[in-house]
Amino acid sequence: MWTPLKFVLSLWWGLSLLGCVGDAPKLASLSQSMDSTLELDAGPQLSTPFGEDQSVHRDAGIPDAAMDVGPVEHPQDAATDDFALADAEPIDSAVDAAPVADSGYWSRSYPSVIFGATHNSYSGGERGSLTEQLTIGVRMLELDVHVDGYYTADDDWRIGHWRAGNDVADDLDGNPDNDRLTPWLQLIQDWSNSNRGHAPITLAIDLKDTLSDQPGPDQGNLGALNRTLLDVFGNKLFKADDLQVRGWPSIGELRDRIIVVLSGNRADTQLYWRDVGKDPTLSMNAHGRVVQIHASFQNELWFWTGFKRNDETIDWWHHGQYDTGQEPAVVMNDSGIIFDIHRTHHNSDRIYGAVGHLNPDFTITWFDARHFIDGRNPSVTLVGQDRVRVIVDDDGERELIEGQLSEDRTQIAWGDASTTAFAHFDNSRSQGFEAVVAPDLTAGLNTLQYRFELGVLKRIQYQQIMFAEYQRGDSNEFALNSYFAAAAADDNAGAFLIPWALTKPTRMWSFHEDRIDDVFFPTFPATDEPFADWYHEFMIRVDAIDWVPRR
Repeated sequence: MWTPLKFVLSLWWGLSLLGCVGDAPKLASLSQSMDSTLELDAGPQLSTPFGEDQSVHRDAGIPDAAMDVGPVEHPQDAATDDFALADAEPIDSAVDAAPVADSGYWSRSYPSVIFGATHNSYSGGERGSLTEQLTIGVRMLELDVHVDGYYTADDDWRIGHWRAGNDVADDLDGNPDNDRLTPWLQLIQDWSNSNRGHAPITLAIDLKDTLSDQPGPDQGNLGALNRTLLDVFGNKLFKADDLQVRGWPSIGELRDRIIVVLSGNRADTQLYWRDVGKDPTLSMNAHGRVVQIHASFQNELWFWTGFKRNDETIDWWHHGQYDTGQEPAVVMNDSGIIFDIHRTHHNSDRIYGAVGHLNPDFTITWFDARHFIDGRNPSVTLVGQDRVRVIVDDDGERELIEGQLSEDRTQIAWGDASTTAFAHFDNSRSQGFEAVVAPDLTAGLNTLQYRFELGVLKRIQYQQIMFAEYQRGDSNEFALNSYFAAAAADDNAGAFLIPWALTKPTRMWSFHEDRIDDVFFPTFPATDEPFADWYHEFMIRVDAIDWVPRR
């Protein structure tokens, strides 16, 4: 009978003969001749060895020292580090590491290889410790992460299954002695530094709480998580941004790298690659620092911060809510002082002004907003560096009012308003850049985007440090924007994953002994029993890379 599965297998086989899908994982039922064909297929080849690619070795989007943010205007800013990367081992280890026996997989691309993997890797029991898992050849780990209790966890997330701290083997030798996320990340980094030449380690961060509703990085949102990953792993990270530039490198070129997958909460995985809103405004100062402010559809005001790259793109670092209201307008001076003007809500004519300080780490310190005039449709421009001019509409007329930054740089002292014939200032544009809300082909309506001059629209989104993961029940648009696909190891897992296996690495969690004779094997068969005989024999049978044979 010609079943859908047979159709997919036939399509896969035909395309592989044409050299179209050399990156797809193995299908167990294919003949030995097909396995041989797969072994000869090295996948996409790069013109420059990945380990020597300076565009990837750069400092993960960190500004050059010459691009100074200007004087420190707030005492607490002096304590902020200058984006130094902690524990960043030179990534030329991917080139200089000791030779490793080549099973034929080192020349193949990342999605085409099978790796040892574990589910709920922190839980101990039959899994052992993280160190023990890595030592036997497990190359995909999963950590369930909670933001609840961020304030009480020394500004850190907590690991746990159903709740923070639940089922965490923090008393197991080889694991950290607490449930804070950062020490577990550091353990992986330390093991990698001590075992150079290993195949890439993939880490799935499964968010059990919603980070997207946290009002800023100080509350542990996605921008804070990005920053922590960069602090711990430095330039060992192979990022989704790198993939967009180069495509998947070979396993050999990814030696000693860390790949982080963002899994779990759908609101977070979606916000990671797109944001929506209305009334977008943008300001860039002479140092290339950028602040973007927009309103949500729930009468909230949100910001993005970033800086301009030399290729006329913006790296967006942080995102957060700072007030309620709508119709925002914003300008920023060369010292990183932000002047925000906005109307309170849809049935109010009250206009407020607020001051913010852009810190060296691209967070913002905001000071209280104050009512200073009534009207609608406010716009603002700088007059010098410490003075602003605002125009508002009021009862069919336009009024102009000027304000001076206070000596302590936390408030605006306003003068008297007068009618004016001046046109409104265009706060959607700055230094050749424009912020817009427009439909995106794969992200949907009301997507926040930007462009230089009249160039191509690009999404306003977090730096893509992590790889978003698609699961059953996610929207179609997310399927198009994700890089991984995953499913629980139930009867329908193969049917869901096989179509995506042609284009994405796949993960099947709770992989168990009953699945070892399946027709399809995922890139990451994530088990709860990595030390079981059946899993070891399975790893040997499928030539899992870096798996350590037993003596």
